[in-house]
Amino acid sequence: MNKSQENFYKSDSLWSVYGINSKEEFYKKINLSPKFHEGVPEDQAMNLKPLSIL
Repeated sequence: MNKSQENFYKSDSLWSVYGINSKEEFYKKINLSPKFHEGVPEDQAMNLKPLSIL
């Protein structure tokens, strides 16, 4: 995990709003999966890989 990714796992005010106390709870409660609008064909949406680092 690089430095910019580590910032997602530092406790902030949103963690208390969602009742998150650990990185494991963050993974369970916050879905970081990309979502596409319903007009995108399923085969294309499933084959796209998200860009994690620019």
